[in-house]
Amino acid sequence: MSRVLVNESQDSRWNRLSSCLATLVGVSVCVVPGRASADSGNASEATPVPSGVCSVSVPYDPDLAIQLLNELALRLGECGAADSTADLDLCRSEPWLLDAVPHMESPTPPASGGPDPGAGWGAGIDNLTGGYYPDYGVEAKQRVYSSQFLPEGPPNYYLYAPTLEPPSAISGGQQVYSGRYESVVWYKNFGRNPRNMWAVYEHCGSGVFVMIKAMDATFISKYAQNGYIYTQIMHIVLFGSPTWSVWLYNYPVGQWELQVWDYDSTCVLPHQHNTGWDWFEWDLTYGPSSPGECVDIPTVRSFALRLYENGSWKYVTSSWGRELEIDWVCTEYDTSFSSNFYDWSVVSP
Repeated sequence: MSRVLVNESQDSRWNRLSSCLATLVGVSVCVVPGRASADSGNASEATPVPSGVCSVSVPYDPDLAIQLLNELALRLGECGAADSTADLDLCRSEPWLLDAVPHMESPTPPASGGPDPGAGWGAGIDNLTGGYYPDYGVEAKQRVYSSQFLPEGPPNYYLYAPTLEPPSAISGGQQVYSGRYESVVWYKNFGRNPRNMWAVYEHCGSGVFVMIKAMDATFISKYAQNGYIYTQIMHIVLFGSPTWSVWLYNYPVGQWELQVWDYDSTCVLPHQHNTGWDWFEWDLTYGPSSPGECVDIPTVRSFALRLYENGSWKYVTSSWGRELEIDWVCTEYDTSFSSNFYDWSVVSP
């Protein structure tokens, strides 16, 4: 998919933006289930998932959404739209009780008390080695499965694979912005459906999911192509205000859809982690505790991992990436990089 970089002409950028104007106007009057509307300012009355699973405080400011869509067109030359599958969001729809609250924490949590990437294998991402840029982000194409493949529990398993989390921005050796949102391809093998989900995890405070969508036929038809979804997480400073946003690419219509967004200032006690990641992760509580418990899985792969910094997208090679392995249990799995470090795969023997 072609991209327009910031050093291209203003005319070229305007031509791309003009093709997005109908989308931007449509967003300003669009009412999406469970979110504030630009017309009424009221949210739906649907009962949310318990707060231990989903956050109920995400504001989903429609005015901020329009600004982010505009910046997507101006800076990246990409068209964007409002979320067309908001009704799939279990955090904003009917009550949905998990059998247990998900755990995403490190054996040695950081001083902030926030969650670390847990235990897994894949690509680590270190940001901005050549300088400080306030606008940055990550994107990747990740393998997803809509059918159940984990054996019925017990033992009960949570598999997060792949997940995508941006690194922190560093200036003068100090963290300026910490990665807030993480996209999670999430599978579980017990309890009520859905068991195959795409979710957004927020690294604020002790951490919480803010969006959970079933990877059903509707989700797959819109966001998957040849079994892969295209996810993007961006940090953009708008008029002096830092923002975070998460996007999914809608293949049939050829545009990004805004899933979750907010001002960075609303994040209380952000988790301080320098390194981002694109990797395969078992939950530390609901996952294998020894190699003998590692079950058969199909190929989990992520490729085209890129970092946006200094006005352009760059593949995560050795300049920004490295192998990331923390408490890796499933040592019999075949783990490999086809290209260091932006194309990796994990598969059971």
